[in-house]
Amino acid sequence: MVQEALDKDKPVGAICNGASFLCAHGFLNNVKHTGNGLDQLKQWGGERYTNETGYVNAQAVSDKNIVTANGVGHLEFTREMLSLLKANTSEKIAAWYDFYKKYFTLTGVSYERVSAPDKNSGEEHPNPGPQPEPHP
Repeated sequence: MVQEALDKDKPVGAICNGASFLCAHGFLNNVKHTGNGLDQLKQWGGERYTNETGYVNAQAVSDKNIVTANGVGHLEFTREMLSLLKANTSEKIAAWYDFYKKYFTLTGVSYERVSAPDKNSGEEHPNPGPQPEPHP
């Protein structure tokens, strides 16, 4: 399935152990890539992994039509996939990424509902902080 997608010039994305799967099947041997660490890729890939120099210690890497990310690089992975798919302008994709990366990180706002009813009492919890603006 992966080879078929690549043969048809379709994007392939792999996050966390998905990158290890691509490694184990030789798909990372001709592209820059990342994953859950070089040691894990070497372990999964064994003799089939021949591109240690292509490993980049980053949250996400896009090269040719393959996007890889480590297990905590979900925002970076999404940014790279949106760019590869040309889902929007580079400015709007960057604004989306900055909003989620910086706003949620700096303010401590979580992804949970702001006023979720308490399961036991049915009462609303107080607002824990500012609500984010809709993304672009």
